[in-house]
Amino acid sequence: MDFSKRLYEIVRDYLRERLPDPINRGGHWIYPDYPREDAKMPRIGIVVYGTYTTEFGLGFRGQRVFSRVEVSVWTDSRKDGIVDGLRYRGSGLREALSDKIINILIGGRAELSRLYGIKDVRLVSTTVYAYNPDRDLYRKDLVFDFVWDTEKT
Repeated sequence: MDFSKRLYEIVRDYLRERLPDPINRGGHWIYPDYPREDAKMPRIGIVVYGTYTTEFGLGFRGQRVFSRVEVSVWTDSRKDGIVDGLRYRGSGLREALSDKIINILIGGRAELSRLYGIKDVRLVSTTVYAYNPDRDLYRKDLVFDFVWDTEKT
């Protein structure tokens, strides 16, 4: 099983269902990896950049899976966006979206466990990047650890 691909799909779909597009484009705005140069902002990028498994002990079938996931929030200064009924722009929109993502994933632990068997979600770090005036971009990376168990096949 490709654990990284499966976790990417879980995180992507979970966020798509719970994080409305702040500018109401009517389409998807949460994608793998980093946005293209011509991508419309705001944009959420998801990268699973580390997964490993450990076998359960003697007499138990299955594996415990550990994955590290980076969720990047990208905004620009040209568009206002609405998050939880409040209007934001630029770095304010970046921060509002970042807070919402943290609340969705950390606050959704019980639901993630029930729906997907994810045992734990932890926020490991956040990184705020300096404004890039050449590309008019604000960026923040949120790094999460996910833990779940799987049956051995």
